[in-house]
Amino acid sequence: MPGTNLIVPVVLWGKHAPTHCVSSVYLSRDQKTLVTGCYDGQICIWQVDPDSLKMTPRCLLVGHTAPVTCLSRASIIQDNNFIVSSSEAGEMCTWDLVDGKCRESVKLSQIHTNIQVLRPSSRKDDVVLAISITGTVKVWSLLGHENKQSEPIYENESKQIRCLNALSLNCCAYNQRTVLIVCAKYCQIYDAGDFSVLCSIQAPSGERWMSGDFLAPDRVLVYSTEGKGYLYKLPA
Repeated sequence: MPGTNLIVPVVLWGKHAPTHCVSSVYLSRDQKTLVTGCYDGQICIWQVDPDSLKMTPRCLLVGHTAPVTCLSRASIIQDNNFIVSSSEAGEMCTWDLVDGKCRESVKLSQIHTNIQVLRPSSRKDDVVLAISITGTVKVWSLLGHENKQSEPIYENESKQIRCLNALSLNCCAYNQRTVLIVCAKYCQIYDAGDFSVLCSIQAPSGERWMSGDFLAPDRVLVYSTEGKGYLYKLPA
């Protein structure tokens, strides 16, 4: 009976760790796991002590050939240990945070700059909302039978708004009636029905907005390139 050979890969580096210029960041809900993507295409998993905020590198993932543009959890389920990454080369991978293995990899023609996991409330159709860098908002309705072989899906609604070079778009998960769009110099809250502007927030002097999200129906957190976060209470 032929014997089996077990091969265990071992990676070592010298006195200095590999360069890791961070291009994207993901922090788990329990704030114990930090994932950073870098311009070299590598992804590092860090163990974080919530009390001391000490970070210890645990795993280095190699699978992208271009800068990692965005990282996101792969499910809204709390115990899910998978994340999704995307690169400037159109590579999208699913990683296991426990053992660092790449579970799935696909090459796309599109370059993703943001990934968000959503679980729509009980309704007959799912809605996809997107914005272009020229400020065109588009809405698609999905009926559940779409697949790769189906005909192209065209938008149901399209509207031009005064919002150029948007960095992120986030729908309020609490009421599904408002949308936060962040640009470098300002961020705006829109009505999800007719996309009228409800309010606008200018970036502080000398800073540029990076992204933001809803913490409650009437509260948003927006953070800047200076590493500062700003909490705003929306007008009634």
